[in-house]
Amino acid sequence: MEQEKDKAPLHSADQPQGLGPAQEMPEDYAGLIRELDGLQGQVHEVAVGTGQWEDYRSETENHAIMHVDLAKATVAVYQNLPLYDFSELEPRGELVELADCALRILDYCGSLGISLAQVLVRKHLHDKRMLDRKRRGKS
Repeated sequence: MEQEKDKAPLHSADQPQGLGPAQEMPEDYAGLIRELDGLQGQVHEVAVGTGQWEDYRSETENHAIMHVDLAKATVAVYQNLPLYDFSELEPRGELVELADCALRILDYCGSLGISLAQVLVRKHLHDKRMLDRKRRGKS
């Protein structure tokens, strides 16, 4: 998404905050990151192609759209719908709505030029370190 000059950028894609140096990323996650980055690029390309980024949306507007998808997943649970059903014209079910939210998150990160895959892996590694600390009694 090219942002208008009078609008402030959502975030600086050149300097993602808090990701740290690239060399901190374990090599065994490189393939996963490449694959998810590829999917993120495709998802964002489809969103741009369908006009979803023609109008500027703030961070909170994007979050609200994601929240709607999460709410739809909750409604699907309350309605006792199957986890996913692609037999209808419009797919439905809890996992379909969660997938919609995941796709919106990928698209949003694509609009920012930030690799969600790297953030996910770094957060996962952080959580693993916290679990290891807890197991050693160093909470």
